[in-house]
Amino acid sequence: MRDTDPSPLIELKNEILKAEVVALAGGGYIADDFYIESRQRLMLLRWSQSMGKKTVMWGQGLGPITNKDLHFYASKALKNIDLLAVRERVVSEDLAETLGVSLEKIHFTGDDAVALALPPSAVEVTNSDVLGFNLRIASYSGLLPEITAQIDSLIEQFCIEKNIDLRLIAISSNTHGNDVEAVQSLENVSKRILNQQPLSSISDLALLVASCRVVFTGSYHAAVFALASGIPVVCVAASEYYENKFCGLKAEYKQGCAVIRIDRQSISEIKIVLDDLWVNAATTCGFLRSVAEEQVKLSEAAYYQALMEI
Repeated sequence: MRDTDPSPLIELKNEILKAEVVALAGGGYIADDFYIESRQRLMLLRWSQSMGKKTVMWGQGLGPITNKDLHFYASKALKNIDLLAVRERVVSEDLAETLGVSLEKIHFTGDDAVALALPPSAVEVTNSDVLGFNLRIASYSGLLPEITAQIDSLIEQFCIEKNIDLRLIAISSNTHGNDVEAVQSLENVSKRILNQQPLSSISDLALLVASCRVVFTGSYHAAVFALASGIPVVCVAASEYYENKFCGLKAEYKQGCAVIRIDRQSISEIKIVLDDLWVNAATTCGFLRSVAEEQVKLSEAAYYQALMEI
């Protein structure tokens, strides 16, 4: 430890001292699956608070937190937070309260990415013949090879039955959950998206999602973009972490968001849900977009309140 270069910490301290408020951007990183990252973020908050700085967190999805050490660090940092904006009400609000956050400091805002995905009101829904597809294969998703093979077969059969095209909705490109690499491991799906061009911007992503009739996803933000565009989603989870995220979306978007715990439910159940959403996609569009629009308003109000209190 004596040989450790202290200059990065000194630089960080100086930056904190110059700030009026220290804010953590949106994410689902305060959870057991991201223990090291969680501790780093929470220690940053505590350090900032010890210097008398206001601290806020935006678009947070909290938990699960079963690790006692992480629970301790989270309670120490969050009980002194000035504003906590959560992106779902199913788990994060109650967990925040148990960690010592007072109710008046907790604000539901939905995910901040909704504002990037929300299409102009003039854009009409179309019953396209495109199914959007995403699969998140990572340590925190819980999807095992035998499950992904079943998904591959299901999607192939669905595309043949409906005579439709498939589009990859790639969200993550990092080494711990690369969505393109995940699809390349699927025998049938990989062939269907073989010639698809890579996305170069968030706008390209939004346009691609908007061209779909339904989105099948194992990734949270593929679902967020689809729902904000008025497109129903089938969300598949195989871990508590992802089930919580998807159930938070379902609580807001209701019938437009189906959540399947794929390690506990049968593939046939997914087929039934997928068929139903495909047939009724146009009827849910207006409702889904109205939910997204309301979330953008809530998010803007939370930002405004934080700025007014600085």
